[in-house]
Amino acid sequence: MRCSLIIPAYNAENTIVSCLESALNQSLPQTEHEIIVVDDGSTDNTPKIVRNYPVRIIEQQNQGPATARNVGAAEANGDILIFTDSDCELDYNFVEKITAPIEQSSEVVGVQGSYKTKQTQFMSRFGQVEIETRYKKMARKKYTDFIGTYAAAYKKDIFHKYGKFDPGSPLASGEDTEFSYKLHRNGHKMVFEPQAFVYHQHPSKLSKYIKVKFYRGYWRIRLYKKYPQKTINDSYTPQTLKFQVLSIPLLFLFSAMSLFNPVWLVIPIFMISLFVFFSIPFFRLFKEKKYSKAIFIPVVLLLRAMALFFGMVFGLVNELAIFDKQDS
Repeated sequence: MRCSLIIPAYNAENTIVSCLESALNQSLPQTEHEIIVVDDGSTDNTPKIVRNYPVRIIEQQNQGPATARNVGAAEANGDILIFTDSDCELDYNFVEKITAPIEQSSEVVGVQGSYKTKQTQFMSRFGQVEIETRYKKMARKKYTDFIGTYAAAYKKDIFHKYGKFDPGSPLASGEDTEFSYKLHRNGHKMVFEPQAFVYHQHPSKLSKYIKVKFYRGYWRIRLYKKYPQKTINDSYTPQTLKFQVLSIPLLFLFSAMSLFNPVWLVIPIFMISLFVFFSIPFFRLFKEKKYSKAIFIPVVLLLRAMALFFGMVFGLVNELAIFDKQDS
């Protein structure tokens, strides 16, 4: 079989229908690809809904999306493994587009697709614009070192050779990024294919968005511990974002110092002005897409940097605690 589409699902009754219907309505003939849904111990109607469709379903106790994807990959018959999420709606050409680079080049072992969204809330649109700024960075290079499993494809033999995704957490914890770095470190080539896209459900509320960013920061520490060179540069993370995150402790420090001497207030004002400057690419994309409420972008960027910073602080504390426990 040409390829296998693997979809981990946990309590996905509100999104799984559009996901499966789009997966079954692909430009690639259904005889050339299979669809595998791995239900990760859902407590809602997800398994019942999935059984109404001509797809394979594998059920397991809740162990997290990494384990669910690994289980699906182990059962796959296709030569190419495709991954997406249960809250994604696939474009008609998605399967065909995301497998094409692997089939057209013997060197390419992995492909990163892209997100789009149909949502209209400000935060959802901000999330879409945010990731599109990253796509612009990725598109400038021939190869990438990052593949996110919302829209991903790998050669099956390569996927199994390098030990699959790290199942160390019951939550999404950057296991796809870690696997990408592993492939890149071993000299394998991966590409970004923006025409292979899915429609995604971004967080529509600021509180949910901040929570997501906090945990991204938290798990990023473990990732950087394994791949310290990626703290300097990778093909996905803008350098300006790293500067924003590193500026947060200085912002707090000099704000506190200004309580004793107002002259120090100049530095926090300057740093906040930089967040306005960093908003320019977002402003441009908001204008291109005719999105409203762009005035809130600098505030969200500041809150994003804070969430990532404090997530990384907690992640670092956790790693140090683990180290101390092992050392004793």
